[in-house]
Amino acid sequence: MFRRGHQIGRALTALVIGAGVLLVPTAAGASKGWVSSATETEALVTPPVAPAALKVGVQVLPLWSDWDVHTALISTLAQAGVRWLRIDVGWSSYEYSGPGQIATWYEQRVDQVVAQADSLGMHILATVESAPPWAQGGGTDLRVLPTNPQDYANFMGWFANRYRGKIAAYEIWNEPDIIPSATPASYAALLEAAYPAVKAADPTAIVVSGGLSGNDAAWLAQLYAAGAGGSFDVVATHPYMAPTTAGPELADSGTTPYNIRHVTAVHQVMVDNGDGNKPIWFTEFGWSTGTTGTYYQAVTLAVQAEYLTQTLQMLPQYPYVTAAFWYTSRDLVGQGDHEDDFGLLNRDMSEKPAFGALRTWLTEHPES
Repeated sequence: MFRRGHQIGRALTALVIGAGVLLVPTAAGASKGWVSSATETEALVTPPVAPAALKVGVQVLPLWSDWDVHTALISTLAQAGVRWLRIDVGWSSYEYSGPGQIATWYEQRVDQVVAQADSLGMHILATVESAPPWAQGGGTDLRVLPTNPQDYANFMGWFANRYRGKIAAYEIWNEPDIIPSATPASYAALLEAAYPAVKAADPTAIVVSGGLSGNDAAWLAQLYAAGAGGSFDVVATHPYMAPTTAGPELADSGTTPYNIRHVTAVHQVMVDNGDGNKPIWFTEFGWSTGTTGTYYQAVTLAVQAEYLTQTLQMLPQYPYVTAAFWYTSRDLVGQGDHEDDFGLLNRDMSEKPAFGALRTWLTEHPES
């Protein structure tokens, strides 16, 4: 999900996109050629693994939307048993003024968040995105990929070196498959530049491909065809559901990637390209308790909690999915009703039932 308010600078509005990013009409999906290897009667060909093998994380937005409560928020998640955090990091916030010109105010924010997570024994997946204007020919749409992938790679090398041993994994951009100006080839070039830069700075770091919007197997196949297969350790997807009120156990119709069970198609693409042993991470999944219009419908608080638990219960059917990050920790404000309310916590930090459901799951399935 593209967040609308990623903080880029003190006087800059960041990362604006309409509310309709989670789902696309079936007709659009068909035009992209989405196909599924799953059917209602599909037999599982791999045995389930123990639920404790699954890393369960939560998206936090401590560098912008959650900065006012970031210390309490991260502590609250740690007390509930959360050991993995996904954090958005704005390249443009760091280097808005030019390459190598690091914004001290933003650097200090990241330092504080990383230090707190480290002190609590939590692992960080950092999603590094948002091209500064100088890196995209003067443009201001922070979703677009940089003109020169090496500019991003240079920053990633610096960033991974600074947080060597403190940040466990780096996600290279966010939902590249729905950026209008991006292509599998242009995104492959970004991965190919960033991967060696991160590994040279921190050989133990995990490099995660930018989470695809939905289980977009067709776009992933094109990414492999563009030569990106050796430039990531993990494939990431964002399997939100269509319709938005559908539960995680809905059968895969094969007409849309917005279905958790469509992950079988993603894995098949990986197998076809010799990457069957690489894991898949759901770097976003979730359901909103807020709605706008008629297409984006809410679920109730109770159903949100139920769907969270159902998802975690069913994922062992897909043992190649080794991590799942709920989007998001706390409700947003001013983003539009549907996009606002994916939080486990209300805006005032009070708990929704989904937070209790996650805490219960983590208590029963602690990460080993």
